[in-house]
Amino acid sequence: MESRWLADLVGRHDLPLEAAVALLDGMRSDLTPAAGLNEENLLRYCFRVAGAVGVLMCPILGLHDRRFLSHAAALGMGMQLTNIARDVAEDWRRSRCYLPLEWTDGLRPDGGPPDPERVRRGVRRILDVADGYYAAGEAGIGGIEPDSRLAVRAAARIYHAIGTRIRKRDCHVLDERAHVSTLRKVRLFALAAVGATGGGRGIWLDDAARRALATAERHVSECGVSWKGGATLGDRIRRLIMKWGAWSVVFTGLSLTSVMAVVLFILVAINPKDASYGSTPLIYAAGCAISALTFNRAAAWAARRSETADP
Repeated sequence: MESRWLADLVGRHDLPLEAAVALLDGMRSDLTPAAGLNEENLLRYCFRVAGAVGVLMCPILGLHDRRFLSHAAALGMGMQLTNIARDVAEDWRRSRCYLPLEWTDGLRPDGGPPDPERVRRGVRRILDVADGYYAAGEAGIGGIEPDSRLAVRAAARIYHAIGTRIRKRDCHVLDERAHVSTLRKVRLFALAAVGATGGGRGIWLDDAARRALATAERHVSECGVSWKGGATLGDRIRRLIMKWGAWSVVFTGLSLTSVMAVVLFILVAINPKDASYGSTPLIYAAGCAISALTFNRAAAWAARRSETADP
């Protein structure tokens, strides 16, 4: 069912098929218990189940410069790292442990409860790593359409706040599932709204964020999605198609303007101020009538394209 749903989205929005395949690989890996991961395994898994989702969302959110794809992947990976830190207890009950062996002195599900201290060390480390991915992700939010930035930035900060909540509890995640209160979410949303129009590749990144971005770039490339280069001609054409609704309004306005011009020239022909005008006003009126008809047809065509392009 999920595969058919994903295939439909890929077709409708021209999403990168390679990222969809990576996501399906991640979903397939969830069918078996996960344990014995190292850091590289963990980050590959995070890319497949969440970073690939960020890449897939880019065309829908209006990202037209492929250089920002790695930022989207990094943000998804950071969110997944937060998921893993929060859900250690739930995963353990399902014989899963995504905390890398080298961070937890070889912690694996063994039928008994996990060692709390080793879990705390692993959770603390995974949250530290997640910070770099969030920073790399937020640095690219300015690459998407302005209308989409607030939602993405707010989601990133609210999810990041889960990690902050876990840290305040000294990384104890086995007794209670961390969450962000409604009031805190509202405050984070308001703060995100302040910076909803900013962001971009010019933002300074610290060493952790640069390492995270480099890792995201590598995974994006490994799955076959090209992240290098600016917006291609195809990208610009797809962007224009998604804007046909706006073009329909423009063409309608031009059609109405042309109709008004027809009326004006006819009035001039009926009551000319200068006899030398002759048939010129009528010729202009005929030209404007043709323009009005053309713009009206264009508006109807653009409206149909808009209905086809939008889900």
